[in-house]
Amino acid sequence: SYEAVGSFHFYFHKQTQFSRQKSKINDFEMVFVGLPIDINNTHATSTEIANNCIEIFDREGPDGLLKYIAYLGGRFVAFILQKDLIQAIPDCHATYACYFSTVGKFIAASHSNLIAKIKQYQPGKAAAMLNHPDYNEPGGKYFPALLTPYDEVKQLFPNCKLTYDSFDNNIKHERFYPLSFSNCSPENTVDESYKLFEDAFCKHLHGLTVGRQFYLSLTGGLDSRVTLAGLSRLKALNACTAFTYYRPENPTNESINDAFIASKISSDLRVPHKLVRLKAIDYGSEFHKMYSMSFAHGARHPTLARAYYEELPHNILSLVSTCSETGTVFYTHREDTEISAALLAKKFTTSKLQSHPSLIHEFDNYINFVQFTKTNIANLDFYDLFYWEHRNAKWASLWYSEADLAHFTVVPFNQRSIIEALLSLPLSERQNRSILKRFIEHSNF
Repeated sequence: SYEAVGSFHFYFHKQTQFSRQKSKINDFEMVFVGLPIDINNTHATSTEIANNCIEIFDREGPDGLLKYIAYLGGRFVAFILQKDLIQAIPDCHATYACYFSTVGKFIAASHSNLIAKIKQYQPGKAAAMLNHPDYNEPGGKYFPALLTPYDEVKQLFPNCKLTYDSFDNNIKHERFYPLSFSNCSPENTVDESYKLFEDAFCKHLHGLTVGRQFYLSLTGGLDSRVTLAGLSRLKALNACTAFTYYRPENPTNESINDAFIASKISSDLRVPHKLVRLKAIDYGSEFHKMYSMSFAHGARHPTLARAYYEELPHNILSLVSTCSETGTVFYTHREDTEISAALLAKKFTTSKLQSHPSLIHEFDNYINFVQFTKTNIANLDFYDLFYWEHRNAKWASLWYSEADLAHFTVVPFNQRSIIEALLSLPLSERQNRSILKRFIEHSNF
């Protein structure tokens, strides 16, 4: 499908959710690609949310609009269009990826390979980094810092916005968060933070699932059980099917536990449960031929993408309980107190690559690109913010993009009030995951 919005052109798949509204008093249009959720009005449609944006902009201007968009949940990219300007603002963790060209005519797209195909870009220097003999990660590799498969393509990071001025052909990527009123200082009691989390999480989960049939990725871990507990509270389990993926030919102890625990929990709650089988890569399969068109370079987990496509219904909504570790501590070792490119390289990989000058140079570029300095991040801990912004944009968003070949994936934890509630506790309480455990206990779950 195709729509002209002002002086810009949007092309999208027929199944892509696309909403637009135009101001009657300002030269201003609002576009949402994906599924935004307003936790203060969980029944609002994407079109109604776009119309709210128009009203807020007309009443409060760009600062009020930015605040409203920043606290939306769901999975989306918001586009603000004014005369020669277009701005792109991602959802909380940039779960809906937005790549853009940095050379020649401006293009933004959900996949770097799509831009490369249009612009006829060739794979660049990132391949050498990804295939470096010293880069060895058992859990899977992904591109560091600003690197994408193509030198001429960058991506929009969480907590940042992208502005393109077509008049002078100028592109600007800049941080907007934390906002002046953001409050994530670790001063709350567990009771205070719990109430904030409980309210925001249940509202967000309701907005994602109300009136929809959906599937939940369920493991033996705490995060997906929090989502299941929330669905139980909302009396939404009758619309839910749970699934757990596994590899029967070479199962790990963790995957075996996930399968058995998820199956038992589902059985106890009378929720249908499906085991999704991971198969070996088959480059001659019809699926892989299709997959390689979207992920010719920079693939993450093609076997999982194939399992989603072949073993789950298409056009469903699936819930994946990632992103919580922004608030519950992903990087436990916080030995250095100053931000440096060398430190970020160490947090990116435990392999020998971490000390290579080329990788450290890339993280120097990253620090400048996302304005990753203590002055710009207020009272947030940069370890939390690095996981929030870098790992989620560079690693997790590929997961959701690959799943898009089969269905649309959303993340119940992906809303700023939820994350701020988790971050408002002392580090020890966050590491203990006190709020998540209490939520399950209070759900009689």
